[in-house]
Amino acid sequence: MADDLADRVLVRDSKDRPGPVLTFGPTAWTAFVTEVSRVRQRSGERAGFP
Repeated sequence: MADDLADRVLVRDSKDRPGPVLTFGPTAWTAFVTEVSRVRQRSGERAGFP
């Protein structure tokens, strides 16, 4: 892994491997995961990801 990406979360669509990669810093990724969890809890969905 490149040193400049060591503290980043890289996300891509596993069905489109050559497609674009989204890069998130740790703070942004944590905020995203926290919000997804909150929305799922409010909607009554089970915790975690399918």
